[in-house]
Amino acid sequence: MTENTVDSGYKGKKALITGGLGFIGSNIAEELINIGAEVFIVDNLSPYCGGNRFNLKTLESHPNIHIYEGDMGDEQLMGALLPKIDFIFNMAGHVCHIESMKNPQVDRELNLINHIRMLELCKEYNPKIKIGYASTRGVYGRPKIMPIDENAPIIPIDFNGIHKYSAEQYHLLYNQLYGIRSFIIRLTNTYGPKMSIKDSKQGFICLFIKQALKGETIRVFGTGEQKRDFNYISDVTKAFLKCMITPETDGQVFNIGGEKSVSVLECGKRIIGHIGRSELILQDYPEENKRIEIGDYKADLSKIRRVIRWDPEVSFEEGIVKTLDYYKRHKEEYW
Repeated sequence: MTENTVDSGYKGKKALITGGLGFIGSNIAEELINIGAEVFIVDNLSPYCGGNRFNLKTLESHPNIHIYEGDMGDEQLMGALLPKIDFIFNMAGHVCHIESMKNPQVDRELNLINHIRMLELCKEYNPKIKIGYASTRGVYGRPKIMPIDENAPIIPIDFNGIHKYSAEQYHLLYNQLYGIRSFIIRLTNTYGPKMSIKDSKQGFICLFIKQALKGETIRVFGTGEQKRDFNYISDVTKAFLKCMITPETDGQVFNIGGEKSVSVLECGKRIIGHIGRSELILQDYPEENKRIEIGDYKADLSKIRRVIRWDPEVSFEEGIVKTLDYYKRHKEEYW
């Protein structure tokens, strides 16, 4: 599938993005506008989820973008929007694993109940719609064999993983029972411009960037040798855009990940190397982090390569440079 094919698949189409003022949603929105789609944003700006109006500030006056501060389960709002929508990029949700353990009921509401409400509204107002749902590698828990493919055992070790997996299954069940086409992408350590960096709720790399820019000490838990897959935001955006217009993705689950794994320690060192005014130390895990630490993670990308010919294009080194450049210019908007 060529980039021209992707572009032509969206020209004149209408896309709804839940959580569209957040990190991934706002990047998808910007790309959709660039390729000729009309975009409708629904975001409740929950303090748990990282929505930020600055993410779409440059597009606020664009005639093809419409921003609604509201809830994806609100029938009055969604009932008015859904009949005219072709695609839903369902990015809404709570991503912090630690916070899910502190507030499981909040996590359940944001990562499961709201999604069931939205699916019910789709069934009533537009069952021909197609939905792409952003899930997490956290559904696998602590992998036993790597690289890990989509058929690996599902053994979540925190409430976030349980609720995200449950939401996956609801999307797939509505696909099966009611023909509401859906696909799932399980994300792992997405990073880049427009993510919240005020704390580690969207991933440790967010906090590392903030600490480095402020000249603070970066604190790495354990040995720091635990490895992760990283994806720069433009690669994640392309995965969603390609999956959405590919019929073979209906009812399917996909892993995405990086070409090479990078350790948490190496991640910190590379950030410091580009900023040059911070230091890094190792420290013991806090008990709340230790309970849900997954160890190493490496995704098997065979399925998504086969179905939509997707591969990560931006190296970790290139992505870090682009990310740091963005926050050097806009850091005041994100902490």
